[in-house]
Amino acid sequence: MFGSWELAGRGSANSGSLVFKFENRHRYGDVAVTDFGGEIGYAGLVSSVFSAQGWRTTHLYWEQNFAQGRGVAYAGWLDVTDYVDVYALASPWSGFSNLAFQTGSGTIGGLPDGSLGLAAGYFLNDNIYVAAGIADANADASDPLAGWDTLFGEGETFKSAEIGWTTGQKARFVNNAHITFWQIDERKKAGTPKGHGVAFSVSQIVGDHWFPFLRGGWSDGGGSLYEAALSAGLGYTQDPSRNLLGVGVNWSRPNEDTFGSGLDEQITVELFQKWQLTESIELTPSLQIIHNPAFNPNEDTIALLGLRARIAF
Repeated sequence: MFGSWELAGRGSANSGSLVFKFENRHRYGDVAVTDFGGEIGYAGLVSSVFSAQGWRTTHLYWEQNFAQGRGVAYAGWLDVTDYVDVYALASPWSGFSNLAFQTGSGTIGGLPDGSLGLAAGYFLNDNIYVAAGIADANADASDPLAGWDTLFGEGETFKSAEIGWTTGQKARFVNNAHITFWQIDERKKAGTPKGHGVAFSVSQIVGDHWFPFLRGGWSDGGGSLYEAALSAGLGYTQDPSRNLLGVGVNWSRPNEDTFGSGLDEQITVELFQKWQLTESIELTPSLQIIHNPAFNPNEDTIALLGLRARIAF
């Protein structure tokens, strides 16, 4: 259940809203989809959201527009992937499933959600924007109230800063080039080291139907999946409201601090086709091909078939 309730300045450019999202994530069978990677010896996440965490508060924050809509600020329980290294095909609900084609291409450590924090973005002019945020690195979306203790007690945070260019505010997720810097503190209880890194993204609508992109990142520590990664691909649609084809190829070097040394580099390919069957029902079959899975020396290539359904009402 998710929504936005506009409570201040309704209808104005400087409106304020309460944004919320409550979920129950559970598995079918013995293994959750987010754990499939480990089952096949893959250093990565074949899906970033289909877990077995149970009830959770992913979003519960105040959104405040300011400067006549040129800026926006958030305060409360945030999902950092909503504002860090965002582009049009990053949504795990309607775009790519594999984290290699989502935030940071797998090179950003932590990525907390349901995390107590602050974030803001502002357009310096019609084309250039800046954004920054700080959030609790030890967030547990299944226990949001614990964020008061972990943030103010342990004080271990995830921080990000981004500068980007776009053709306009309404096109900021499609016609976009940006660079993102991030840093995460050592998390003592989790046993992960401090780290930092940089990610980049370039994407552009071409000819109304094609959406090529080039993305990647580098990290030093921080518990990230990859030390370095590069993703390229494209989306294609004849009618954005009805269908979307996406294909991506990712190269990754597993993070030695996370997995240990001596692991081979991996190649990941994902292909998906989203169909809007009715106004409220969409269906997305997909294929992931993983070449040279880092923890499975017995297999050169592994294929995973997926089928994702989404019903909105």
